[in-house]
Amino acid sequence: MRGTGVALLEINPGLRARPSRSHQNMYAIGPLPCGYQIVFAGEVTALELLAWLDDVRRHIVSPPKDFGLLLDLRSLAPMSPGATRVLAKGLQFCQEKGLGRTAVVVLGRATKLEFTRLAKESGLYQWERYLSAEETPDWYGRGLAWIGQGIDPEPG
Repeated sequence: MRGTGVALLEINPGLRARPSRSHQNMYAIGPLPCGYQIVFAGEVTALELLAWLDDVRRHIVSPPKDFGLLLDLRSLAPMSPGATRVLAKGLQFCQEKGLGRTAVVVLGRATKLEFTRLAKESGLYQWERYLSAEETPDWYGRGLAWIGQGIDPEPG
């Protein structure tokens, strides 16, 4: 099923969002055995994220209880404040639908450490884990283990 700027994913750690004819940059939403995978790539604008929010609302209608989210931000460029607000609305919608654990994959260690610090300060760390694709070659498997089984990718 395709929507504006969205492509459903296969369960594949190497899959990336790809531009369509009408979108320079893209996001992708796909099912996982324990929830959903969302990939963002390039410079995603607030307008594109509004389309993403509509797609999320269409795809996540009756999710399983405590479903997980694997959020792949490896190729995402920094977002504008407006885009960040729309992304937050989408994640809030997921929480309202019963989102349990989230694994967020970023490219480098510095970004991972910053997100982890913010999650701990805001109280979100209980449900979120951050993985650096550069540091963790098996980020996909560890992310799935976290969202599906609660196995912390960074025990200790």
